[in-house]
Parts: sequence; C-alpha cells; structure tokens
Amino acid sequence: YCLSWLQYASQHIEQQMNLIRKYLVSIAKSSQDKSVVVAQESPLPRIKKEIVDTLRKVVDVISKYAGTGLPEQAKAAVRSFILALPSRWAMLNSKVASPVASPALKPSDVGLHETSIKLLNFSGESLEMIQSVAHVFSDTIERAELWLSRLAVVSGSSQQAKPAAEQMDLN
Repeated sequence: YCLSWLQYASQHIEQQMNLIRKYLVSIAKSSQDKSVVVAQESPLPRIKKEIVDTLRKVVDVISKYAGTGLPEQAKAAVRSFILALPSRWAMLNSKVASPVASPALKPSDVGLHETSIKLLNFSGESLEMIQSVAHVFSDTIERAELWLSRLAVVSGSSQQAKPAAEQMDLN
C-alpha cells in the first residue's frame, strides 16, 4: 500500500511541477508581449496547497505503516529523508538567483517568478524525498520476498525429506 501511494504522490507532484513550468512560460510570454495586459490569477497558491497536502498525506501514510512494516535501519533512513527536506530546501533557496537582472520580466512578474522558482525547488526536493522513501520501501519488499522464497524452498525440501525418513522407519 505504501509503495503504491508513494508512486501516486510522485506522479502528482510531477504534475504540479509541470503546471509551475507552464506558468513560468506564460509569465515570460506575457512579459515579452507588452501590448497584451492579462490580469490572470496566479495558480501558485493552489499548486502550493496541492504539494503541501500531498506531502502531509505522504508523511501520514509513512508514519502509520513504516513503524510496523520496516526494519529499524529502513525506518531510520526514511526518518532522515523526511527530516532533511526542510534544510535541503532552505539551502536551495539561499542559492536561488534573482531574476531582477532579467530584462525580460516586468517588475510585477519578478515576485511571481521568484515564488515559482522557490515552489519548483520545493517540489523537486519533495519529489526526491518521496522517491528515496519509495526506494527504501521497495528494497524492503524485495528483501522480504526473497527471504520468503528461500524459506519456501527450505520448508519444501524439509517436507520432502520427512516422508523419506518416515519410510525408513516403517521398514
């Protein structure tokens, strides 16, 4: 369940990132076309809400199921991925180049551009975190399935050996 939910969350955040990219393109186009003044409402608050809500649900799902379904080392890795997200995002935001020097943007678009870039960075970091957590879950599932298949082989061979031993006792 967790793995499929993480895959859904990844796809959803990727869709939101695509919406941000399209919005950035529309800002650039409207800045270049000075004759057209379009008073469009920014989709950024809605996109931000979608991303934050998705992350909250991811953390909620993980906290419900990781505690019971993951070994200690995997739990620690998941916890570190989640807790590292705010600091990684803060570090990225300190390095964001300001578009103020860009002659293509009008002053009113600069704030929207910066917000879009920050939201795109946050989305990217969130996506990377989700993919890292999904990798931990998939590795754990693969190891468990391998262990179960080995257990089935061992129990199957011991059951075959048991009737042969019983036959020897009967003769």
